Amino acid sequence: MSDAWERFLANIKSEGQSSAVAWSETYRLGDHSLWDHSSPSTEMIAYILGARLPARARVLDLGCGTGADAIFLAEQNYEAHGLDFSAQALLLAEQRAHDRGVVVDWHECSALKTPFDDSYFDLIADRGCFHHISWRPRRQYAEEIARILRPGGVLFLRGSREADGPFFPVDRVSLSESFDPQRFEIGPDIPFFYAVDTGGIGATAVTIVRRDLNMVRGKRTFVPQTADEGGPPLSRGGE
Repeated sequence: MSDAWERFLANIKSEGQSSAVAWSETYRLGDHSLWDHSSPSTEMIAYILGARLPARARVLDLGCGTGADAIFLAEQNYEAHGLDFSAQALLLAEQRAHDRGVVVDWHECSALKTPFDDSYFDLIADRGCFHHISWRPRRQYAEEIARILRPGGVLFLRGSREADGPFFPVDRVSLSESFDPQRFEIGPDIPFFYAVDTGGIGATAVTIVRRDLNMVRGKRTFVPQTADEGGPPLSRGGE
């Protein structure tokens, strides 16, 4: 195990798993190279190529770190937001966005309680936030996603497939336990290699759709939106 990993694990153990102080210290020391990616993630690029989101769609990079994916989303002419609870990470992200000449709205807060209006986002992208959240808070995470994601909108979620070090697994069981099937349609959980600048891990990618529930003849039905109705289609990446 590298010295950087040892410092990171010691920080989150001493400060608490969800401590913004511990994470900011990791960014200050430069140890975020463990999970950072200086270019937009390849799976994010692939998803956007297939999703056909309309111009100025509202998108959120949840747990944005130093902002590579959020900046990429802004470059696609979307209304891009990046959220992280580490102030130091957001300082680095803001500098990156300035260097790229794009505007991203950065938000320093927890993923479990955000400042956004109900049904605000068309797409929420999470690369590496959910797999740091333990079992009980995951349901609160899912409730917040249900609140801020519009009906028919998509959560594009990626995280470690195995429980390893600081990670809680992202797999079919944990997804089903976290996301209420009355509110979400969970797509296939697809194994992939989660690449960062210094290596990577085995991971899961999954699209989770916020259901649009309507009462038809006394039954709840799922009515997807389409691009013609003013929102993105319910695509699964390249489908």
